[in-house]
Amino acid sequence: MTLPLGACCAAFLALMAGFGLRAAEAEPAWPLWDGRQSVEEYAQLVGLPPAKSLDLGGGVTMDFVLIPAGRFVMGTPEPVLPSESPLPGRLIFKFFLCAFLCLVGMILSHAWRTKTRPQFGLKTLLLLAVLAGFAMYGFARGKTAELDAVRYELDLKRWRLAEPNEVPAHLVTISRPYYLAKYETSIRQFYSVMNKSPDRIDQKNGIEYWNVHLHRDGRMSYTFSLHNSTEENVAKLFEQMIGMMSLPADSPVTHMTSLELNSFSSYLEKEFGHSFRLPYEAEWEFACRAGSYASFSSGEALLAEYAEFSSQRPPVWLNGLNLCGQKKGNAWGLFDMHGNAWEICMDGLRGYDSAPVTDPKGALTKSNQVKRGGSKFTQAHECRSAYRSVYKGPDLETGFRLLLEVDQSPPRSGSAQVPENR
Repeated sequence: MTLPLGACCAAFLALMAGFGLRAAEAEPAWPLWDGRQSVEEYAQLVGLPPAKSLDLGGGVTMDFVLIPAGRFVMGTPEPVLPSESPLPGRLIFKFFLCAFLCLVGMILSHAWRTKTRPQFGLKTLLLLAVLAGFAMYGFARGKTAELDAVRYELDLKRWRLAEPNEVPAHLVTISRPYYLAKYETSIRQFYSVMNKSPDRIDQKNGIEYWNVHLHRDGRMSYTFSLHNSTEENVAKLFEQMIGMMSLPADSPVTHMTSLELNSFSSYLEKEFGHSFRLPYEAEWEFACRAGSYASFSSGEALLAEYAEFSSQRPPVWLNGLNLCGQKKGNAWGLFDMHGNAWEICMDGLRGYDSAPVTDPKGALTKSNQVKRGGSKFTQAHECRSAYRSVYKGPDLETGFRLLLEVDQSPPRSGSAQVPENR
């Protein structure tokens, strides 16, 4: 039996469509944040807990906040000239307002001369309504153009302040949700883990990680030893200790080496069975903005209630960094994304391109590793969401914030359930 050619083609297309449908069902994508959902609403949509908390032992915890998958404009966008001047709207408003008032004046004047009540017939009322409508239209058109002009001036100011490595702005898609630490990693959290880490020897410098004893009143005491000690190693150790001893245990940990960071995240991975790392630069900026396109997550001006930064020129280097989480958080509940301590990112500085990109990553190199957010000792300009700087090695104003990866597959439509917070 021979089938007609048309029937064979239809059967082949149906078969291919079935394969395509099954492939789409096998690999669902994470829903993207719609720009209006709260973290809790997005978490409900995708079936993830909105927050997680890790018990590091000894009463020390590390809290994480769910960051949704989504799109945002990364970098500083070039301002777009307003499509219209406020002048046409103003002229329309003034012309029709004058016509409206003249007509009302003529009716009232006629009534006064004839000693009669003002007569507002149907045609007169309709004409007044039309004049009032056109006047309202002109007013709204002029105000919209004025707002566009003000917005352009703000964008132009932001553009002029932008650094060369912040442009061109481009659309970035973050395809997977992730958890980001609610606060910068504190000294208390860091050494609660490092005191238990089996990888305790800095092979490069011959310095063993010292035991840091955290007391209830916030004081710290140290015990340490050196391996293959040299004068340079001893100087390095005491440089770190002097910087650390002047800070309270709940301020951001700084002056970490790459080995310390790797040891810290490796221990957490073994302890909790999840993947921990530094955020990539795009992930950091997306979380910092929390839906805002302004210079800061709080608006165009960085207010002291949202960030610890320097208003001095030059900055005053006193009292170290502030305690973590003392300022207001952004819309997604992340604290100190602006100021207090610089935060190291996973990738290196990459060149921007205007084309849209998904999950961009710079080269994984230590020579041009990015740091973001500014510090207590930088001006507000360097604390902007789009500002990029290069990490040149351990210092006393650069810390980090951990990212906890989501290790489950996207939910199928209608199957999302909020699991237990683990």
